[in-house]
Amino acid sequence: MRKANIYFFIFFVLSLISIIIFYFILFGSSKTAMEDNIFQSLKNNAYYKEQVIKHWFTDNINAAKIYSEIFESKYKNISEMSEKEKEKINNDMKINAVNNSYEGIGFIDKSGKFVLGYPENIINTDFSDRDYFKQAINGRPYAEVLEVSRISGNRIIVFSNPVVINNEIIGIFGIVREENIFSTLVKENNEFDKSFIKIFDENGEKIFSNDEISYNTDIYSDFTESIKSGVYNYEGVYEISENEKRIGIMNTVKIKDIKLGIIYERKYDEVFGVYENIEKILKIIFIVIIIIFIAIFLFFMYEEFKETKNRKQNKKINDFINTVFNTIGSLVAVTDEYGNIEKINSTFENNTGYTFDEVKGKNIKNYFLPEKAEKSDIDLFENFPKNKEIKWNTKNENDFITTIAVSYIKDEYGNIENIIYSATDITKNREYERELRKKSLFDPLTGVFNRDIAIKILDKNISKSKRNKTKFSIAFADLNNLKKVNDNYGHEQGDKYITDFCDILKENVREEDYICRMGGDEFLLIFPECSEEFLKNVIWKRIDEKIKNKESNEIFKLSVSVGFAEYNDETGMSSDELIAVADSRMYADKAAYKKSEG
Repeated sequence: MRKANIYFFIFFVLSLISIIIFYFILFGSSKTAMEDNIFQSLKNNAYYKEQVIKHWFTDNINAAKIYSEIFESKYKNISEMSEKEKEKINNDMKINAVNNSYEGIGFIDKSGKFVLGYPENIINTDFSDRDYFKQAINGRPYAEVLEVSRISGNRIIVFSNPVVINNEIIGIFGIVREENIFSTLVKENNEFDKSFIKIFDENGEKIFSNDEISYNTDIYSDFTESIKSGVYNYEGVYEISENEKRIGIMNTVKIKDIKLGIIYERKYDEVFGVYENIEKILKIIFIVIIIIFIAIFLFFMYEEFKETKNRKQNKKINDFINTVFNTIGSLVAVTDEYGNIEKINSTFENNTGYTFDEVKGKNIKNYFLPEKAEKSDIDLFENFPKNKEIKWNTKNENDFITTIAVSYIKDEYGNIENIIYSATDITKNREYERELRKKSLFDPLTGVFNRDIAIKILDKNISKSKRNKTKFSIAFADLNNLKKVNDNYGHEQGDKYITDFCDILKENVREEDYICRMGGDEFLLIFPECSEEFLKNVIWKRIDEKIKNKESNEIFKLSVSVGFAEYNDETGMSSDELIAVADSRMYADKAAYKKSEG
């Protein structure tokens, strides 16, 4: 065998090994990256839905507490009420039930009898055997799932709170919600949401499930048994039957005194099925490429043994075929040594919209649109950047981006005869990265909305209030002494100072309210369809009590300065003006605080 053939044989073996290694490294890394992205996306969706569920439970628990407090202040002598007074109270309860989509609402005395409320057809009914009554009458706010409602025959959830007058529990106040509200509560705002949500109470009883399949597995048993402890969390893949696997995220959460278990699931095949099919196709393509590679090698060796006058031309053709076949699936253009196009493949035509007759003889630079360099700056020869990203000029103006690699065909003296450009389309990858950036709506430390989305939410509420001629209010809050906490205890405690405040906000605002971190120690709170008076005297009063009652054994005392502002049809302020009003009032509150602190 001639020396040239020996070199070619060595080149062939090394190339084949390189292709195999490159394939497995590339495929393995892309698979790992895809799995990481999928699990992160699932965790984000699970976190979002978990927050929605927690907000809903918190709002209903708080509502039961507020109603019981109102009841305590207004109706101290129930036994002395006239029928007319009771009828008025029942009508008020009915209005509350209709306005808030309650299945029932009312007062149950200490004997367990439903005394006042809605619906009236269950007045005087005995509920003393219910767990929610037994728990609340002993002083614990409680939520219980009933198998069958005594009101409508549907499964319901009851939120109860003790009613205390003169330091004595005289009964409980309860709110009844239908279970089917969860179907709307956990549904995503798109038609592609195929997730399963399950919610369990602290006894492992199912509160809600949008999964019609009935099954039992050890992992579910472990989860329901661990809800009482409130420390169970899991994410991974598991089998629910012989024919189906699920990807699941399981968490136990505590809301007030109530423990819940929440499961977020997706079908494994729906998430990974397409990828596994692609994997099979890629393996087939890889085998075909290897076969083609070997066939080319055998063909070259056959030609080498043929002593013909056209040996040199045949070698050039074989080299060309070898190079082209090694770039199957990519956009390929072959030029002369000056970059003038001599040949293109069908992918080039499909992606750019230009036919071979339209580009033949034209310089390849005419079709590059580098984003940070002029065309003249592109070196067509040895210094062309490896895997450079290029934006292409297309006939149909449907621009796309590729990475581009350059190979050279040289003569026996080392002079360049042809240049081969091989490009891989990465447009979808860049679009996917942009979509991920769009989803960056939340502050990473606190999990609340960030400054960018805050302004958009505020502008949206202003537009809605203008259109509907309604009002809404905002609060601009600033944490006091955050710098002192950072300086004296370190930034880790400073972060805890911030997250403690956010935890109080999350537990005490309404479901429709927005919590936004504007940066550092500043927060913007948006309260749709809420007057400034109600915000100050009800919502913020509740928040302020939680701040003041923060556990005394904390390293630092939580303190907040706040300013309020109301938007209505008369003021007609812009978002900047509205924030400026609340901000100035916040600074006045901070000045008063500093004065009181000396």
